[in-house]
Amino acid sequence: IMGMPTFCFWEQLVDLFPDARVILTVRDEDDWWESVKHAEALMHRDLPGAPLRYGSLMRSFEAYLMPSYHRLCEVLRFAWAATLGAHALEGESVNENIARSSYRKHNSY
Repeated sequence: IMGMPTFCFWEQLVDLFPDARVILTVRDEDDWWESVKHAEALMHRDLPGAPLRYGSLMRSFEAYLMPSYHRLCEVLRFAWAATLGAHALEGESVNENIARSSYRKHNSY
């Protein structure tokens, strides 16, 4: 199993399936950070309502006008927050210090 959102709760899956094999891929931290920034920019540019931004008026509109899209955005926000740190999405863009700290913690396994 791989991908979103299963990477957010892989530890619980290992608890349920202790004989499962886990493959942790590690990449250069700076390359990873550039990839995060690129993905964030694409979402802000290509998806309506900038789904990663918390507290925006668009979130209210998306919930009311496009409930299915709102649910997708909630999954995106959950996955990014779980991966990058709960407070990494506060503000206008992903917090680099919090995200890098979460990256290092994840790779310390």
